[in-house]
Amino acid sequence: MYMLRLITILFSGSPDVVLSGVRNEVNVRVSPLSNGKFRCNYVATVPGAYLLHITWNGRQLRGSPYKVNVIGAFYPNRVVVSGEGLREGILGQRIDVVIDTRKAGPSMSIY
Repeated sequence: MYMLRLITILFSGSPDVVLSGVRNEVNVRVSPLSNGKFRCNYVATVPGAYLLHITWNGRQLRGSPYKVNVIGAFYPNRVVVSGEGLREGILGQRIDVVIDTRKAGPSMSIY
């Protein structure tokens, strides 16, 4: 009985969660679920690198802060494709097409 009470005391409380970035801090909403689980919701409005700090009863969780990379939104409907190669082409000859993605969102490098 003592051990159960000790475990209840150790795991009582709720997490404190903060998402901070270079340019701003994001509000994090923490909602309790069942069995000692919690759901954290946040909406970052500025792309960039963030740190997710989680503490429990004033103590930092192992692994915290967690790195979160927020990328900007993508808009594939803003890609513009043009050029003579869209209308016709001759087999074995060069076909020119221009694909303009400048208004579609942030550029990314894939390694």
